[in-house]
Amino acid sequence: MLPLFSNYSSENYGRPHKDAAYAYMAKTNLYWAQYDASRYAEVVKYADAVTNSGSGRALINTGNPSQDYRELHSHLNNWTSEYIWSVNSGVDKGSILTGVMLENKGWGKYNGWGYYTPSEGLYNEFEADDARKAVTVLNFGDDFTFFW
Repeated sequence: MLPLFSNYSSENYGRPHKDAAYAYMAKTNLYWAQYDASRYAEVVKYADAVTNSGSGRALINTGNPSQDYRELHSHLNNWTSEYIWSVNSGVDKGSILTGVMLENKGWGKYNGWGYYTPSEGLYNEFEADDARKAVTVLNFGDDFTFFW
């Protein structure tokens, strides 16, 4: 009974909506399918419901895969056609969980990798020309801006 995201005004962004509920049901059934393969049919059913809800879901394709993937995880892509549901945060109001956490320690100025430590195995899963590799894992010598 939730509305479509496309029916929300900007002050309601971040609230649950129909596509978010469908996506959550797909994810729940995907985990469940590890123990009961018949649940895969429900995964497809709810994933298709997101795609066909009428809210205009579509992958962004500018012809530059590296840029598209980087901006998918950026405030620049908030509330676009790839958006399903997220915490309402951004560069103006801050974020509950920043995209990069640098030090292996508890809460502080730079927080820590904690449970998000990238592994060599993850790094090696990417093919050499995969645009997602440079966006997902920093290499030694990479420069980036953190907290301006």
